[in-house]
Amino acid sequence: MKNFKIYDCGNNERMACRQTTFQACYMLANSLGCDVRLGRNARGALLLSLREFAHELPAVASSNDTDVVVYDVETTGLDSDKDEVLQLSIVDGNGDTLFSSYIKPYFTTSWEAAQVVHGITPQDVADAPYPHEVIPVIKGIFNAASNHVSYNGVFDRGFLKWWGIDFDAAVQHDVMLEFAPIYGEWNEFRQDWKWKKLCECAAYYDYQFQAHDALEDVKATLHCWKKIHEDEV
Repeated sequence: MKNFKIYDCGNNERMACRQTTFQACYMLANSLGCDVRLGRNARGALLLSLREFAHELPAVASSNDTDVVVYDVETTGLDSDKDEVLQLSIVDGNGDTLFSSYIKPYFTTSWEAAQVVHGITPQDVADAPYPHEVIPVIKGIFNAASNHVSYNGVFDRGFLKWWGIDFDAAVQHDVMLEFAPIYGEWNEFRQDWKWKKLCECAAYYDYQFQAHDALEDVKATLHCWKKIHEDEV
């Protein structure tokens, strides 16, 4: 564990420290032994410290006979530098659930726009684990497979990279990119095949599911991935 240090704070930091969410995270960082250097942006400094702590957490060993993980996150927003994970689900190549849970965000207390999309409320995550409580298990799950499957995975990886997940050691399969030329709608602006939503891909392969629930999404993604590659030897 790092030694916990408090550096000189300005007026903005003193004001931020009076906010309930900041105080809660400050106490959390303190309990974890994080080395927090509070500068002009107290929230950003604390979040950075928590992310550095996440990278140092060791993986819990895991096994996966299918050598495949399919993953999806639901979040408080679209900006991986500022928003936070609310739900993460992972299944293996057989569709068996390896992990599925709500996640309690460190700072964010409401996410009205995102809630309209996925329906996850602050009450849903109130008793959920914080990221650092599940990261060792998540690291082990990803490390145990050399094939990572997702739908628009660049979005999910943007959030999970802050958890210290190693994506470089595995082959990344993005079903959205694989499906685009199969569907065959051209995007004149990008001069490439148009990316389709997961619900459109699933409908193409006659799969029904409840979109924007992480566990439902990964099962739909796996189904579509298998359909795309079912004729391969």
